[in-house]
Amino acid sequence: MLDLTERRRALQLPRLLGEIVGEATGELVLLDNIENLFDVHLEQDPLRLLQGLSGNKTVVAAWNGPIADGHMTYAVPGHPEYRRYPIQDLVIVVASSVMRQEDGCEQDTEIRFEDIQAWQPDLRICHLR
Repeated sequence: MLDLTERRRALQLPRLLGEIVGEATGELVLLDNIENLFDVHLEQDPLRLLQGLSGNKTVVAAWNGPIADGHMTYAVPGHPEYRRYPIQDLVIVVASSVMRQEDGCEQDTEIRFEDIQAWQPDLRICHLR
């Protein structure tokens, strides 16, 4: 996208990201380092963009922001990239390298890519909100 003008980047991003997700093998796509989607010059709604990608595949995106009071946020209020979304229609899986035993997880339980691939809705997942 570096060879495109700023305006063309904004227009082409949904299509290009859709092509990347569409070419992925399997039904599950993991997205990490999504920070660039929040760039104000791209004029995108990052969550809506990610939701649009999930038509034929399950999209799991690493969200780099807090989840509290029924909302997930990115950046802080006043920052140009600040976003705040309600989580009522989203499936949120909070993964950390060490999960708490009182939450029903064994100590030092990690969530690996294979765990996400094998995930079935009827399995117990720690920190599912």
